[in-house]
Order: sequence, then C-alpha cells, then structure tokens
Amino acid sequence: FVKKYASVSYVFPVYAPVNWKEISYFAVKNGMSTNGGYWARHNEIAEFEYSENIKKEIENDAYNVDTLYYFNDDEYWELAKKNSSSRHFIGKVDSYRILAPNYFLKK
Repeated sequence: FVKKYASVSYVFPVYAPVNWKEISYFAVKNGMSTNGGYWARHNEIAEFEYSENIKKEIENDAYNVDTLYYFNDDEYWELAKKNSSSRHFIGKVDSYRILAPNYFLKK
C-alpha cells in the first residue's frame, strides 16, 4: 500500500478516533500524510462537515485515488462495502478495515 498511496485518511464521524496513534505512526513511518488536523481539536462544525463530505465520497464511490482509507465506523464501513467498485481493494488488513482506491489499476 505504501508505494501506491501518499496519504491515509481516517474515516470517523466523531471526535477522538480509535487507533489514531497506530494510523499516524504507520503514515509517518512510510512518509505519508494523514487527515490528523481533524483530530487536533474538538470542533462540532468541522466534524459535521467532514462527516457529510466523506459520506458523499462513499455514496458516490468518489475517493481520492492517492489516499488509503481506514474505517473505524461500522455504518460508513458497510456503506463503503456496498458502494465500492471492483477496482478498489476493500477488506481487512491485520484487523484494520481498509479501502484502497483503484488498487487493482495501480502498478
């Protein structure tokens, strides 16, 4: 995954995501960025906007092709599995729920 993606996005609809340390460590170790700015401060407006935007991405199967997505939220995970194209990898890797856009098209 690290050779195909530039960033990791944690798909969370609420503040204080589970596994944020592990995800951040993975990203830093592999020279990837994260959407960690959303985690820095509790801001209900920003969280709502993020939730709405990511839900639209999932519903429309319109992911950033340079981003690896980690899902902690059950509802969003099920929605992603339902709407995911066959060109994406979607599944568990070491118990982490991952969606890798266009994984099967990338070399």
